[in-house]
Amino acid sequence: MKSLTETLPMNKRLKKALYITLMILVIGFLIPQSYQMPVQGATIKSYAQNSYWAYPWGKSVTHKGVDIFAKKGTLIHAATYGIVIFKGQISMGGNVVLVLGPKWRLHYYAHLDRITTG
Repeated sequence: MKSLTETLPMNKRLKKALYITLMILVIGFLIPQSYQMPVQGATIKSYAQNSYWAYPWGKSVTHKGVDIFAKKGTLIHAATYGIVIFKGQISMGGNVVLVLGPKWRLHYYAHLDRITTG
């Protein structure tokens, strides 16, 4: 029985593109991550630790995040480094920023007073 590459020969450019894509994916998972508290002055008492999974808020069935409460105007920064892939307004989050971080994880920041990313 012939292998898939023998039946469907790929040209060298396609093989190279697939190899590069695979390497990028692997590297993304190998990048170490470190987290820091994103809200200036917040502590462990600034959020409800039991609200992480399936907390019944609003229209969300599974709430996969931590809501850290602070006074309006409190500075925040990303919890980890990454690439800003979206910033703007949406109906259920208001001003939001979405960051692609290490391990290909998405970090979503919502209900922001204003956005000042680069």
